[in-house]
Amino acid sequence: MISFYTLFPDRLNLNGDQANILVLQKRLEWQGIASEVVELTTEKDFEELSVGFTNDPAGKFLLVGHGSTAAMQSFSSMHDAVQSAVRELAKAGLPGLAVGSGYELLVPDFARGARLSDYADIASTDTLPRIHGYVNSDTDLPLVSALGEAFICTMVHGPVLARTPELADLLLSRMGVVVTPSENSRQADAFAAAANN
Repeated sequence: MISFYTLFPDRLNLNGDQANILVLQKRLEWQGIASEVVELTTEKDFEELSVGFTNDPAGKFLLVGHGSTAAMQSFSSMHDAVQSAVRELAKAGLPGLAVGSGYELLVPDFARGARLSDYADIASTDTLPRIHGYVNSDTDLPLVSALGEAFICTMVHGPVLARTPELADLLLSRMGVVVTPSENSRQADAFAAAANN
């Protein structure tokens, strides 16, 4: 069973970022692999995730989506605990994705300036595929960065995994899934490629 953990999914979904989990679930479904979604809404939830990951690191993933200023403020009393827990889990190797204000929460040392609001086509690197999506940010944070070896932070919305299926498969592989292409995944990848052209 693959477990997708997500922080306050009812609040951190401003640009459809929770759909990143739907993309991963669908790609697993096409391979006949079951999954579950676990909501994180308390510090105790993070403690349980930490213990569970320590005891059995395979098959776990964490999403920290993007939310409005009001949504982020609604759990401000947990910000320090969330930042500390996620950074420790990422350092330990937990695969995950933080988007937009979720990225800002985890990497708070940044400055604000001119806003970039545009389609993004980010070149591949030694560790990441070419990434596609939309950016709406006024920070000086890199559009994509790593937090640990398996956790990705990005300012790219879309949701980014729907537009970049190669990144979805990379994250699945980091969860210990042997990714096997199927007719469904090939069709989805073709739709994504067409949308990105």
